Amino acid sequence: MWVQYLPQDEKQEITLEEAVKGMIMNGLVFANRPLSLSPQFFTNLPLEHLFREGVEASHFNRHKLGRTLDQCSDFGCESLFSLVSAQACEFEQLSIP
Repeated sequence: MWVQYLPQDEKQEITLEEAVKGMIMNGLVFANRPLSLSPQFFTNLPLEHLFREGVEASHFNRHKLGRTLDQCSDFGCESLFSLVSAQACEFEQLSIP
C-alpha cells in the first residue's frame, strides 16, 4: 500500500489516504474551486459510505489537506504517483511495460 511510505498521524480524524481520496473526489467535481472549500463539498454526501463511519465534512479542512499535500511533496510527487499507479495496475491486473 502506498500510504506505508508516508508518515501517519494517529491523532487525526481522517487518515492520509482518506485525505488524498477526498482531494481527488473534490477535484473531480469542484475543479475550479480552492481546496479550502472541501468541507462545503462534503456536507451533503454520505461520508459513511464513501469513507467510513465517523468521518465528517469538517475533517476535510484546509489544515489537514495542507499537511497532506506537504507530506506528498516531501516524499516526491513523481515517486508517489509511480507507487499509486503501479498499485492500480496490479489491482486491475494490467501488465506494466
